[in-house]
Amino acid sequence: MHRLPRRSITVNILLIASMIGCSDGDGGLADPQEPPDDTPAGIGVVSGISQSGIVGSQLAEPLVAKVVSRMGAPLPGVTVNWVVEAGEGSFASPVSVTDQDGLAETRYTLGDTPGENSMLAAVAGTSLSARFLAMALPAQASRAVRGGRVPSP
Repeated sequence: MHRLPRRSITVNILLIASMIGCSDGDGGLADPQEPPDDTPAGIGVVSGISQSGIVGSQLAEPLVAKVVSRMGAPLPGVTVNWVVEAGEGSFASPVSVTDQDGLAETRYTLGDTPGENSMLAAVAGTSLSARFLAMALPAQASRAVRGGRVPSP
C-alpha cells in the first residue's frame, strides 16, 4: 500500500478547507452557475402593450420595459434594443438604457399596413426579451367612426 507523506496530507487538507471557506456571504458555497446580482435575469412589460392606432401613426403611450436581477431588483444602466418583429413600424429610438428604476422606454410608430405589429424589448448581450403588441387600423376606420358609423369587419 502506498502512503502519502504527512506534508502532502496537510497540504490537501488545507486546500479543501480553503475551498469550503469560499462562500457567497450567506454561509453557503458560492455557486459558479449563478450570475452576480447586477446581471440582468429578466425583462418584462410595464406599459404600452395592446395599443391600437391608425396606420402610420405614433402610438399614444410609450413602450416601457423593466429589467431586473435574479433577486428581482431593478437594474439601471442596462442597454435595451427595440426590435420590430412584425408590422414594419419604427421606433423613435431603437436603443435605450434603463434608468435608476430599471425602466427603458421608447415610442413606436405603426407600420403602413393594417394588422398586428409585434415589437421586442431585448436586453443587449442576452437572450432576454419582452414582447409588445399593437394593432394598426386602416385609415378608413377612423373616418367611419368620426362619421358616427362603426366599420364592419
